[in-house]
Amino acid sequence: MLYFKELSEDYASPVKECVAFLRENPMETLELGRHYLGDTGIFVNLMEYDTKAYEEGFFEAHRTYADFHVVITGCEQDFYGDVEEMEQEPYQEEGDYLICKPRSTTASVLLTANSGVVFLPQDAHMPCITADTPCHVRKAVFKIPMDLFD
Repeated sequence: MLYFKELSEDYASPVKECVAFLRENPMETLELGRHYLGDTGIFVNLMEYDTKAYEEGFFEAHRTYADFHVVITGCEQDFYGDVEEMEQEPYQEEGDYLICKPRSTTASVLLTANSGVVFLPQDAHMPCITADTPCHVRKAVFKIPMDLFD
C-alpha cells in the first residue's frame, strides 16, 4: 500500500501518468464513468457515492491491476490488510477481484480531498467507509495494469 497525503508527480511512471490526468482534467465536473488514459491500459472510474458503515463494506483484492484511489471531494476511511492473512473466496478472473474476510485486525487510512492510496495485489482493501460522519464523496479509482510497474 502506498499512501499519498498530497499528490505529486514524483512517483513511479504509471502513477505519474494518473496524477497528470488528474491535473489536466476538471475532476469536479468531468463526466462520471470510465475514462481511458491513452493506450497504456490504464483507465479511471470516476464515481460519486455516500460513505457507509464499516459493517456494510467488504474487502476485495485484485491480481491484474493495482488500484489508485484518489478522493476529489469529501472524506472516507479505507481499511486494508494483507490478503494472505484473510479468508479468501474464489478469485474471479473476469472482473479481476477476490473477496476477502479479515481474520484479525486491519489498518486504515483517512482519505480527504487531494489525497490518494495505491492498493497492490497483496493489499485487500475496503474503501468508501464513513470516517466521522457520513459524507458524499467524489472519487477517481485508477486501474493500473501490474505489468506497468518496474
